[in-house]
Amino acid sequence: MVTPAAGRRRHSGGALGRIKGSATKVGRRAADLSSLRRTGDRRLSYPFEMEGETLWDAGYHSGRLFASLAHGAAEFLELPSGLAPNDQGGCDVDPEQFRVFVEGLHELYASTRNEVLHGLSHGLLATSLVLLERAGGTVALTPPHAATLVEEKALLAHSMGVQA
Repeated sequence: MVTPAAGRRRHSGGALGRIKGSATKVGRRAADLSSLRRTGDRRLSYPFEMEGETLWDAGYHSGRLFASLAHGAAEFLELPSGLAPNDQGGCDVDPEQFRVFVEGLHELYASTRNEVLHGLSHGLLATSLVLLERAGGTVALTPPHAATLVEEKALLAHSMGVQA
């Protein structure tokens, strides 16, 4: 709408109003998250456990993303992931099923020459190898990728926290 006195357009909300509204929502979410951190809410972690032992007390987002990627890859490989949601808001790890899943993921990784598929599976495989090792399992890594995966696994293990 044009006002005769100013000769400028006045916005009745429109896109600008929606942007301001979104910024307000983001601010509220940040405040809510800050409040959760102060109260120590369990939703800020996503534990991976086996028989009552925490193998990895992942951050909420990294844990959920890892579990989602593992479930998607397991579906693609037509294997069970060995990860099952638990009452603590994380996942229970079935060590034998998870070992079979990691073996299948490694076979895919080692056998493909498709760079995109190789890249997509790399991070999931390296993280899975750390979790599998903490669950007491291993997978035989094949050359030429073995050295790279062992090195990356060591770096990730450090980032994933020290096992208690």
